[in-house]
Amino acid sequence: MRNVITLIVFVGVIILILWHPTIRIPKTKFYFQIDYSVAPLLGVLILLISLQITPNTLLAGIIGNDFLQPWMIIELFFSLAYICISLDLTGSFAYLSLLVAKKSGGSVKRLFFSFFLLSSFLTTFTSNDIVILTLTPIIIYFCKYTKINPLPFLIGQFFAANIWSIALYIGNPTNIIVAQAYKLTFLSYSAWMVLPTIFGGMACFTLLFLIFRKSLEKRISPPALNPSSALKDKPGAIFGVTILACCLGMLIIAPIFDLNMGHITLTFAVIVLIKDFSYSIYRTAIERKQGKLKNKITIKDTTQHQSVLEINENDKKSENFPLSNLPSLEITNQIGDIATKNNDGQEFQELNPNQSLLVEEQSKNLFHPLTTALLRVPWKIAPFIIGMFILVESLSSSGWVELFASGLSVIQMRIGIFGAVFLMSFLSSIACNFMNNQPMTILFTSILQNPTFMATPVITQASMFALIMGSNFGANFTLIGALAGIMWSSISVKNGVNITYKQFARYGFMVMPLVVALASLILALEFIVIF
Repeated sequence: MRNVITLIVFVGVIILILWHPTIRIPKTKFYFQIDYSVAPLLGVLILLISLQITPNTLLAGIIGNDFLQPWMIIELFFSLAYICISLDLTGSFAYLSLLVAKKSGGSVKRLFFSFFLLSSFLTTFTSNDIVILTLTPIIIYFCKYTKINPLPFLIGQFFAANIWSIALYIGNPTNIIVAQAYKLTFLSYSAWMVLPTIFGGMACFTLLFLIFRKSLEKRISPPALNPSSALKDKPGAIFGVTILACCLGMLIIAPIFDLNMGHITLTFAVIVLIKDFSYSIYRTAIERKQGKLKNKITIKDTTQHQSVLEINENDKKSENFPLSNLPSLEITNQIGDIATKNNDGQEFQELNPNQSLLVEEQSKNLFHPLTTALLRVPWKIAPFIIGMFILVESLSSSGWVELFASGLSVIQMRIGIFGAVFLMSFLSSIACNFMNNQPMTILFTSILQNPTFMATPVITQASMFALIMGSNFGANFTLIGALAGIMWSSISVKNGVNITYKQFARYGFMVMPLVVALASLILALEFIVIF
């Protein structure tokens, strides 16, 4: 008999992850939020107290098995996250953003294409989470300054990041979970995923362009941009790009020398960490030797501890973006609200800088890449992943995964390659929006690897790659499809751009079904041609 309690606890944890309630501690003024890092651990604790899981199940959920090792997934994800965050802190991403904006001239259409292309490019070689958290405040600020509607650019950026994240092994933690479970190499993964990603990305851009074409018809007066001014640490940027390129190169050749990909990324992350630590000491010594620090005006995204733009006080009166034509920009004063009009002539609030964009004196603060980068690493994902692995292991030990696997394999065998790919792509995409993409991926991977999943090796492999696509595509249907959507929405709201759940879902369901269908068709054709 299957244990119903484990299933109830699993569903309850999913509800808490999507709801993330805030609870007031009795007889105090303090509040405690059950967010995505707490909910899985709370579920594990309930199962332990109620004796529904054994210490062996707990240990198996943490250490893993021959197919899935949570610790390796965490090692790989956080190592790459630190490398990318450190690179971003040098101003590299801000530099590229201003560069593409400058190349766009006064054409809003070209600007839309440029930001979509930039998001796609950066996501391919870093990860979707890094790009979403980095580019969102930059896009909002640029749109506010140029008085254009930020909605098309934000939707384009977010959709691009969650489609092009499919291309490489490292693009999304869900990719790592599935690829690591099936022992895929860096190249063998991309050999299957690149074409579906390209066709899906092109379809997404075409559909979004058609949807927003009226909003993109206007022209703007291009501001005077100096992209190089965004680079706060040019040598550090060159070093970071070199390290990232070397890391990707080592991941490609890792199977030839039987190297552990997690250990490779950790080694490069340690190198970057040592560089950041050394640079912090060097900066401190230089500033102390000079006896004083330069006053700086910093436009700051306080929600992510991220400097969006930083320039010297001497440039305050320059005509370069973004200082010209802005409201009063006195040191320690906040920027006033700016209202603009959309294409229908209606006023809308593009940004509420009072909430997140501050102009402050930095005379006593030093730029410490090490501490800043460490603060920006999404550490909460570690307990989230470990807790979900334990909960899925409890479902497996209680027989639920076996039940799901046997039922799904019967369906997959009856509908063949095309049907299997389309079913898994759409099923996993929709399931993301009921349980978030990472729990969905962990659960579905366990289902596909269960001995009762009796499909042929080809259908199993096709289902595996379709699952990877669905775990990425699902984030674009609703805001709760992935943790990135929740964080992206939070950043946008705190910067005065409120994109509602209904509004986002409307664009998601207008665009993504066609994108999923086309990508699934390409993947299925790959299997038909090869096998």
